[in-house]
Amino acid sequence: MHSTPHTSIEPPDDKAVIELLSTDRLNPYLTACTGDSAAALALYRWNSDLAAAFFGPLGHLEIMLRNALDARLVARQQRRDRATEWYVDRQMRFSGKARGDIAQAQERAGRGSAATTPRGKVIAELSFGFWRFLLARQYRDSLWPDLAGAFPYAPNRALTTVEDPVKRLHKFRNRIAHHEGIWHLPLQARRDDIQTVLGFIAPAAATWVADASRIDDVLARRGSRAAGAAANRSTGMTGAGLLAEQAIVYDRPTAGSQARADQRADPSHASRRLTEGGGRHRLQRGSDAQAAHHARRTALPPSGRQAPRAALPPR
Repeated sequence: MHSTPHTSIEPPDDKAVIELLSTDRLNPYLTACTGDSAAALALYRWNSDLAAAFFGPLGHLEIMLRNALDARLVARQQRRDRATEWYVDRQMRFSGKARGDIAQAQERAGRGSAATTPRGKVIAELSFGFWRFLLARQYRDSLWPDLAGAFPYAPNRALTTVEDPVKRLHKFRNRIAHHEGIWHLPLQARRDDIQTVLGFIAPAAATWVADASRIDDVLARRGSRAAGAAANRSTGMTGAGLLAEQAIVYDRPTAGSQARADQRADPSHASRRLTEGGGRHRLQRGSDAQAAHHARRTALPPSGRQAPRAALPPR
């Protein structure tokens, strides 16, 4: 009988990883970590987790926003007795860029199709940027009077009330799509922008997205990782030991994930309502424990300290 030789896992070579990621890409992380390569790579990985956590809510927002706006444009065509689809109607006063986006969307949607392309495929091919710029000031007088109806729960009908958070989210989404750093940005504010826009469209949508969001859980790990990194440096822990310690931090349940588990176990905690305060929508949970958890979530300190994976295609 032959015994299988024991193989040990070697600590990762930080230099090789940094070279493959490129020093230019990692320089901001190295600077933030005062040249500590292990800490910089941990920050880079945390940034990837942040990007992944925002991926789902941003995707839900994009789909719900475009469907809400599409419905208003369809209603506009019907009100004007226009039989053609809004995106091919030459009477629609779109910019040249918007016309180009529509042509590209039609081309992509029609690939491999011998029959007429379903309109749903064309709508799905229009990028987040297309919808974001339908909310631009250039359409304030032409389209906005109709598009405003897509946001029945907004506090007013001012274009900027909707445009401003959508504009911020579009820029934020593109940073994630290009695998750029987001760890130093006001992440709680971007989380709130997602909830605000969804709340303008339908409070139920905002609640549904928030219930499955991992954003707060990943943000909460920032403090744990910072403390762990400091302890590792003080004890000289590096290599495999450092990675193992980080893995423990990542696997540890957070207050947010535990609260959601408790809620699933006890249906009496399921009551929620979306309220408006100070012009901003916020989620309020039915139990005292969940209300306290929400207070902790909204009181998180600014996220401009520590830091990616994103599978979003550039749009």
